[in-house]
Amino acid sequence: KAFSRKTGYVFLQKNQGSYSIGPSGDDAALSYVSTTMRIAGIATATTLEITSSTGMTAADKIGIELNSGSIYWTTISSVTDSDTIVIPASGLSGAVAAGNRIFSYTTKLIRPLYIETAALRDTSGNDSILAPMTTGYYESISVKGTDSIPIRYKYDNTLTNGTLYFDVEPSDVTQVLRITFMAPAEDYDLVTNDVAYPQEWYMPLALGLAKLIAPKFEQP
Repeated sequence: KAFSRKTGYVFLQKNQGSYSIGPSGDDAALSYVSTTMRIAGIATATTLEITSSTGMTAADKIGIELNSGSIYWTTISSVTDSDTIVIPASGLSGAVAAGNRIFSYTTKLIRPLYIETAALRDTSGNDSILAPMTTGYYESISVKGTDSIPIRYKYDNTLTNGTLYFDVEPSDVTQVLRITFMAPAEDYDLVTNDVAYPQEWYMPLALGLAKLIAPKFEQP
């Protein structure tokens, strides 16, 4: 179990109380970098002056906090220097003030089998734990579109992408949801795949595989 436990981060969005988590889902990652706008940007701007581009590379996903309170997601076209990046020609979808939050990540989060813990992490790195809620509790919430700080969550391990629900719609998009979860086992279909077990488990794994494949070759 410990070998399948991972930590991930789900990026919040204004007026959005549920999130799809998986290969084709909403923006979420195993790790990310965060910075702020160094100089304000206007709508349609493609060159962003940021505090630091450390950890960012071309083709990474990037989310910029707009003055409207939502996060605008796009990709990084190029990293010019230590505090300047370029995004695609469509540019920003709205104005951005100096100091607004920026998130960037490379790989999207895989679909969790189930979530063990969830906490909101603020800009100072402080965590506020969220309580899990049952389907019955969630359905009993009469107004699910209230703008506030979530205190409860529900997760459904739906196919392809999992679905995460909050008791309210997040009002502070500078916070990030930090989750610990169980990840699905990989398909070991290539010699180059890394086996997600410590070395002391290699012999039991080898014997188990031998037992499974023996009948195919008419061997005991």
